[in-house]
Amino acid sequence: MEGKVHRSVEVNDIKMHVAEKGEGPVVLFLHGFPELWYSWRHQIVALSSLGYRAVAPDLRGFGDTEAPSSTSNYTCFHMVGDMVALIETLGVDQVFLVTHDWGARGRARRRTRLRGRRGGRESTRECWRSQRRKRKEEYKRERSL
Repeated sequence: MEGKVHRSVEVNDIKMHVAEKGEGPVVLFLHGFPELWYSWRHQIVALSSLGYRAVAPDLRGFGDTEAPSSTSNYTCFHMVGDMVALIETLGVDQVFLVTHDWGARGRARRRTRLRGRRGGRESTRECWRSQRRKRKEEYKRERSL
């Protein structure tokens, strides 16, 4: 469709379907539930025409990406690992993330994990815990009003 390249890449022991177009800095599009890479078809064309390499995978268990049978293989940590492996497969050190719904769920965790790989001080789990604490504090504050 409109010059997009479709391929499968091996990430974290699954084959992940990826649609991509263009050359330049990578923009990684992560879809929501229950969507596919196809949700980003217009943005892929638009950004590739502006000099970006637009990449949109089908996330784990969606579309043409393999679906592990155990439900324990669908945590945010698996999704983060898939994206880290995909970024390594793309051969780049940095991407621009565009996320929606389920794709956005682990965005802060991904950012922290990627930073951690380059010497950052926070781990993915610490980021998750701090976000959970913050949500609990906000909830308590709202209930007390």
